[in-house]
Amino acid sequence: MANYYSQGRTNYFRVKDSEKFEQEIDRLKEGVGSPIEMVKEDGRYALLFEEGAPTYFYNEETDESYDVDMEGFIRENLADGSVCVMMEVGAEKLRFLDGWSVAFNNKGDRKAILLDDVYKGIESFGECTQCEY
Repeated sequence: MANYYSQGRTNYFRVKDSEKFEQEIDRLKEGVGSPIEMVKEDGRYALLFEEGAPTYFYNEETDESYDVDMEGFIRENLADGSVCVMMEVGAEKLRFLDGWSVAFNNKGDRKAILLDDVYKGIESFGECTQCEY
């Protein structure tokens, strides 16, 4: 049995309060199970997820863990008029590939795409197996 590995990142986006956002990312980096790198360029931020977007936060002091909603976290910090796009790709060796992308703003607008969406509505093309074994 192979392990699943993923990587992800965002585009560059603007935030409401740079100091608050940087402090919250630094705090998040300490307790998530996967590394986060923050990149700043021209007043915009991008987040790089070496092992995919984190899904939990562990507090060593209290020995408690909490779910992490990266999309919600970013949405709360997004500046008006800025859009964040998060993308993640992963694979379990070459048994199967997975990927998704989501774009959102701080007003609740959201669009998501999954790689598997390619299979929807192609029955008329002919016989089609999935890209996995």
